[in-house]
Amino acid sequence: TAVEKLKIGMGIGSQRAMIENPKVAHTYFVRDLMPTAFLAGNIGVAQLLQYPTEKIGWALQEIKADALAIHLNSAQEAVQREGDTDLKGALHQIKKTVKELKGRYPVYVKEVGNGVDRKTAKKLANCDVAAIDVQGAGGTTWIGVEVLRKKSDVGEVFWDFGIPTAVS
Repeated sequence: TAVEKLKIGMGIGSQRAMIENPKVAHTYFVRDLMPTAFLAGNIGVAQLLQYPTEKIGWALQEIKADALAIHLNSAQEAVQREGDTDLKGALHQIKKTVKELKGRYPVYVKEVGNGVDRKTAKKLANCDVAAIDVQGAGGTTWIGVEVLRKKSDVGEVFWDFGIPTAVS
């Protein structure tokens, strides 16, 4: 309601659970509270490698999203015991997803608190993403969240890992 009233945009959390269990799709639906505000759907780059674009498109359609955010959280995944760390082919898949969703949904890439270096930003730009949200270190630390969830034995060492937003 605040998003609609203030005319600002919002991105939802990862739609992974919704794709894996469509019975929870309704819990992601907020469009009725923000009929005109910008709404971004969200999927992790690791899941981008697991699901066909049509499933991701379905998830975006279900929530009436305006765009897709692909989140990069490899540092968080690396410290999780159950983390998805095989990101081979991720850039290719990002580019493929952008192409397959073109005309329906713009696609942007966002970090989740560890920043984006120049080399990576250039590679993402070559994937024709609409934007890059650098979300650098200095705010929420998802590595720290994993430590607090007791899902990481090594996370404390990397608690402050990342490139600060201003540097990114």
